[in-house]
Amino acid sequence: MVEAINKALKESSEHHEHSVFENNGVPFSELQNAHARAQGDLQKLTDTKDAALSDAKLLHSIINQISDLVFAKDTNGRILVGSEAMARYYGLESAQELYGKTIFDLRGEDEAHRIHNIEQEILAGGEPMVDVDEEFIDASGDEKWIQITKVPMKDGNGKIIGLIGIARDITERKHNESVLEAERVLFRTMIDQVPDYLFFKDTESRFVISNRALAADLGRLPTDLIGKTDFSFHEEKLANKFYADEQQIVSTGESLINLEEMVVDFTGAEKWFSASKVPLRDVHGKIIGIVGVCRDITDRKDSEERLHFMAMHDALTHLPNRTLLVDRLEQGIKQKERTDGQLTVLFIDLDNFKIVNDSLGHDAGDTLIKAVADRLIASVRSSDTVARLGGDEFVILLIDQDNPISDTAPIIERLRASIAEPFIIEGQKFQVTCSIGGATFPNDGTDTTTLLKNADIAMYKAKEGGRDNVVFYNSAMNN
Repeated sequence: MVEAINKALKESSEHHEHSVFENNGVPFSELQNAHARAQGDLQKLTDTKDAALSDAKLLHSIINQISDLVFAKDTNGRILVGSEAMARYYGLESAQELYGKTIFDLRGEDEAHRIHNIEQEILAGGEPMVDVDEEFIDASGDEKWIQITKVPMKDGNGKIIGLIGIARDITERKHNESVLEAERVLFRTMIDQVPDYLFFKDTESRFVISNRALAADLGRLPTDLIGKTDFSFHEEKLANKFYADEQQIVSTGESLINLEEMVVDFTGAEKWFSASKVPLRDVHGKIIGIVGVCRDITDRKDSEERLHFMAMHDALTHLPNRTLLVDRLEQGIKQKERTDGQLTVLFIDLDNFKIVNDSLGHDAGDTLIKAVADRLIASVRSSDTVARLGGDEFVILLIDQDNPISDTAPIIERLRASIAEPFIIEGQKFQVTCSIGGATFPNDGTDTTTLLKNADIAMYKAKEGGRDNVVFYNSAMNN
């Protein structure tokens, strides 16, 4: 271009075509001076151009050392510069091939329109787009992910003249995230299928993970528990116990295995759980939380209680049996030994019970026995014990009394009057009486065996005396 200008000036001088310039108001001498200045400026421009070329080479060298995709575009979306990494990413031989291309040359039409519109918004508004994940299919047909940042490019006056972008291939990271997400979903599915209660808490006893069974028992969703403690779901006393146990694990590193705990769920129902809690450690052995598993053992506890009840109570009347009676009598004797007090044992046997069994059968006899049991319970105090030894034999243990004779007499009268009231069984009226024998501690015995034996002896003496009678033991009866 410079040679063309010099040639034009030389030709104009040789042909003395001064009029061409003078007619336009520009003296030829001034044009010659401008030419001289232009040649000087041209030399400076050449020096500057060399420096710019050097800077450009340095810039290309720098961006080509970066594994990320680096590029700059003009306001029309044409690529002005791009890194070798970007060229390879789009299946090109070199970065030179990127020059002048637009996104429509590199991506599918729909995707290209979307990206072009975003870039035009950046150019128009001047707001950058930072760390946005984008998915696309590369030149080889593989699915790729990049994380891209685009910022407006401005000149020295602040005018937007294009945009600069840098993108990082995050395909592997996305793949790993996808694998982790699949594992998370599988883990979530697995723990939600487990009927036991599973959870993980941090070192402050806040829930981090909970399965569906635990959350449902609290009337919540698993996400409702995250970040909360047991104080949000249980009464303070129970929550304090849970917290103390877990903080003990955090401080000592010792596990707590098979703790049996009773809790009240959100419906108010009492439930029993067997809980095991162990410390969770990181790869360095540092405790980072507590892992817990709880199993509902309410049914087992109920079964155990039923078995225990059956072992201690009469199956027909649910009154204490001989085993429980002896235990309570032993406890009563120990109590009276400490206080120098007294207690009374009443041995009761129904009169003519055989008539009911023989006339109406055993079912009617069982009905009568249960009815008698109810009347006996209603006739004594809550502190007293009514037990059935079997058949038509009952024992009543009277604990709280200052004087066995005077305190026992009104109770015995209530018992006799209650039993003497007619019974209606299978539509028929029956009237039965009872024979009662009594023995007191410590006068008639100081141990359970002796007291029960002597009360039994007194009861038989009452029967011999004509039934519907009450006799207290005395030593002469042994003769």
